[in-house]
Amino acid sequence: MKANSWQFNLGYRWMQSDRHFVGTDEQEERQEEGSEVINKVHLFDVSVTYAFTERINLTGSLPYIIATREQLNRTLNRRTTTQARGIGDFILIPRLWILDTKEHPTGNASIGLGGKVPTGEPNVTDVFITNTGGREVRTVDQSIQPGDGGWGLVFDAQIFKQIWRFVGYATGTYLINPDNTNNVQTFRARPLEEVMSVPDQYQARGGVSYGFENIPGLALSIGVRLEGVPVYDIWGDSDGFRRPGYAFSIEPGIAYALGRHVFSVSAPVALVRERQKSKTDRQADIHGDAAFADYMILAAWSFRWGGEVPAEGEEQIGPEQPATTAPLRP
Repeated sequence: MKANSWQFNLGYRWMQSDRHFVGTDEQEERQEEGSEVINKVHLFDVSVTYAFTERINLTGSLPYIIATREQLNRTLNRRTTTQARGIGDFILIPRLWILDTKEHPTGNASIGLGGKVPTGEPNVTDVFITNTGGREVRTVDQSIQPGDGGWGLVFDAQIFKQIWRFVGYATGTYLINPDNTNNVQTFRARPLEEVMSVPDQYQARGGVSYGFENIPGLALSIGVRLEGVPVYDIWGDSDGFRRPGYAFSIEPGIAYALGRHVFSVSAPVALVRERQKSKTDRQADIHGDAAFADYMILAAWSFRWGGEVPAEGEEQIGPEQPATTAPLRP
């Protein structure tokens, strides 16, 4: 980005999680008997970036989530649905390009270190149907809560290298949540899981994109994606309820740049999904499960202003800025 320029970005993520895993073993019987949990999540992310110089910029990001969770009440043999919506946690992160961008236009690396503000509600409630057929207001499941209730640190890094019309890229983001639990009730039966944990989260991507010479501004990409929740946090305790695990996906994508605008769509398809043993699982000598998605749809539109207008096809389509919103909460 040019010095004293701005970029607005609108991102969208859709996924449906309904495939249950214990470790890497899929619990296929859950779908066969109709007892699977189905999470449907629409996540909108609005971010604005200001470039102080060509090497230093600052990004503020705020997500908005709309989510539902459908599950089976085994006692009543009845499926019920709860929902949550609201803004997520705000993130502000400065980034620095390591090398001079004028001298290294075809290869560079950036690092960022910022903070997460708990603006999202971690205790959204809805009406649940009890085992006796009554109605009770409870907090919805951790997986569809807009926020996690904790202050955090966000570290990210990005590297790219252009060779001819190919651009190789790699990005990584790690969210450090020092808080242990957020004191939000889970309504789970096990004593160790009475309140929600505030877990770290991570995401890593890597791949290559190709820009077409005869179609200026168009690029196709193929890469891999890893995102999830660790068993233990880097900083602080890891008590309370969490579903640690990860999804490793192959990620095809397409992007098109037109002047100040860039449009992109990608669809990560899961190759490996693992629900790892949590701290409370290990203490109780059990192994909980989690529902994962088969694939996701990611779309984004960005618009720049305040600098020179790029010539047709001049806008670089390489790696996206590292994600600043929560990557994945199984």
